[in-house]
Amino acid sequence: MSKSALRINQIEMILKERHSMPVKELSDTLQVSEMTIRRDLEILTNNNPFIRNIRGLLVYDTSQSLTSGTYDIANAKDANLSNKIAIGQKAASMVEDNDVIIIDLGSTTEHLAHALSASLNATVICVSYNVLSPLINKSNLKIHCPGGFFHADTQMFESTESLSFLKNIRAKKLFASAAGIHRNLGVTCANNYEAATKKALLQASAERILLADSSKFDQVETTFISEIENYHTVITDSGLTEEWGEYLNEKGITVIKV
Repeated sequence: MSKSALRINQIEMILKERHSMPVKELSDTLQVSEMTIRRDLEILTNNNPFIRNIRGLLVYDTSQSLTSGTYDIANAKDANLSNKIAIGQKAASMVEDNDVIIIDLGSTTEHLAHALSASLNATVICVSYNVLSPLINKSNLKIHCPGGFFHADTQMFESTESLSFLKNIRAKKLFASAAGIHRNLGVTCANNYEAATKKALLQASAERILLADSSKFDQVETTFISEIENYHTVITDSGLTEEWGEYLNEKGITVIKV
């Protein structure tokens, strides 16, 4: 097998495992130029319809084959993927040098972690493995992850000690997530064990920014987090209805569509 064919197989295996990876990071991992990666992708995308290049981020998108069922972040990552990537990139552009930020657990917030610049000097607090993982090699970041019991379905860490830590920190910006957003029933998540942590993150932050693709609106999950009024900004996609946009504006919430 040629070097090119071996490399293409490596790219496919990496993307299947990681779900997404920037072109630059992949070129560094395989020790080849970005141009070489892009040439390999031309071949790979012709043979594998699940692999896509979205604004320089390579993704393994199996959303065509998703089935409904119990929430699992491995599946949630693939749903509305291009919108989640764009939302994450927009959120990352709002982080400034010397910021102290919190990144909530979730499939959309993971793309914020990927999109943060490697040259950024900031302090990041996170509570889940899938958010922590893309931050590790960004050496200018100061990372706090309090740890605890690992929930495989959401990749969240949970413990009494973790909750105590979160209640005693303060951050400039929270980038929050949600599984459902409803006018009457507020912002909700899928699991009871998430609620205490998410509420602590809200209390710890001066500016609260909710990252949610448009499919989350008019949805209700089992566990209440907060009223929508407790968020200052919503970053979503162009699928958000005019009615929802007007409603959020009436509540004093800034709406950013990507």
